[in-house]
Amino acid sequence: MKKFNLLLIFTVFCLFSSCSKKAEDVSLSAFFKCKIDGKAYSISGLGAYSTVFSSTINQVYGTEVTDTKIASPRTMYLSIESSKGVGTHAITGKTLCFFEDSNKSVYNTNYNNTLPEKGTLVITEKTATSMKGTFNFQAFTFTTPIRKIVVTEGEFSVLFR
Repeated sequence: MKKFNLLLIFTVFCLFSSCSKKAEDVSLSAFFKCKIDGKAYSISGLGAYSTVFSSTINQVYGTEVTDTKIASPRTMYLSIESSKGVGTHAITGKTLCFFEDSNKSVYNTNYNNTLPEKGTLVITEKTATSMKGTFNFQAFTFTTPIRKIVVTEGEFSVLFR
């Protein structure tokens, strides 16, 4: 009987270990990266993900908030109309980009709605569980003096949470 109990405990342990290992491996393969004014910004693992924000909006995040060692974490997200599928889309209107730097300055592509397209989003793959794509944009602060960032070489591969 003791051998059976030990075997049962070992089997349950192996099952839970393999499940958590697979979930961990999947989240570790997620990434969100770009260059902000030429400087690398790269997030992987739990800080790179997507959410269904509302019935009409999906959001793709690349955030340092999940790293408790960073005193002033930075966050970037792309707010994408959920109707947008695989293809090239202008970053304008409801499809917008947001970045908060370590000084708590907020940059947004919706700074001035009279400006034409502020960037491009290319969705290369979208399923019920994941999304991949590339992006580039320019964004501005709302505070004086108005500052601008240029985001290039953006790329993401994330899972929906």
